[in-house]
Amino acid sequence: HALAYLRLIANADDDTAFARVVNFPARGIGARTLENLQDAAKAQGLPRLLEVARSEANAELRKSAVHSLGLMGRSTGDALVGLYDSEKDAGVRKEILHALFLGGNDAGLVTIARKESDPALKKQAVRWLSLMDSKAAREYLMEVLNK
Repeated sequence: HALAYLRLIANADDDTAFARVVNFPARGIGARTLENLQDAAKAQGLPRLLEVARSEANAELRKSAVHSLGLMGRSTGDALVGLYDSEKDAGVRKEILHALFLGGNDAGLVTIARKESDPALKKQAVRWLSLMDSKAAREYLMEVLNK
């Protein structure tokens, strides 16, 4: 399955890799649900994982899709920040922060941290930023310390 993740990173439209990743570990996703997700993603011109992260009713599946998006790197940062803004579930929001960290997206984390009003989520964003060795992360952390 690691190879399927790598294939998805290289090509977000790889249907075979998506099918392997989305249901591993087993999440009880049937063939019909998978087909509906793929059709919806194609209709909107979105990568399949992004469509799952946006519209799946199951929060655990949304978290898994978000995690996979984070592994795709900085290219998914804007989409993850957009998801964060519209996501209501705190667990999924926390996973988006983690995904931004995994993708090395310091700018996305800073953007979210500046707007976040929930102390626990803001603390989580700051925690991830404190582990990043980047100018944007250091500048934001200094900003926080000087308040």
